[in-house]
Amino acid sequence: MISTLKNNAVFLKALNKGGLLSTQEQTIYDSIYFRNHSSCLPGYQSVAQYRANIDATVIQFINSAGNNSKVIASRTFDSIIELL
Repeated sequence: MISTLKNNAVFLKALNKGGLLSTQEQTIYDSIYFRNHSSCLPGYQSVAQYRANIDATVIQFINSAGNNSKVIASRTFDSIIELL
């Protein structure tokens, strides 16, 4: 799948605000998945979340390597949210 940052932001906002799926579909989705996204590729970490309290989708990509890359990505993301 190929998508842009804007595509991801629109998708996460619609998913979290309830405009994307029917009530039944949302129940099924919630039983299988989280309403945000975190992943990694060798050397990279990404986090994408919609935050209702600030009505914003925050997407972060970090070029990182090593055993602590998940911790670094999580702490950096939390710092960004605090700043917003």
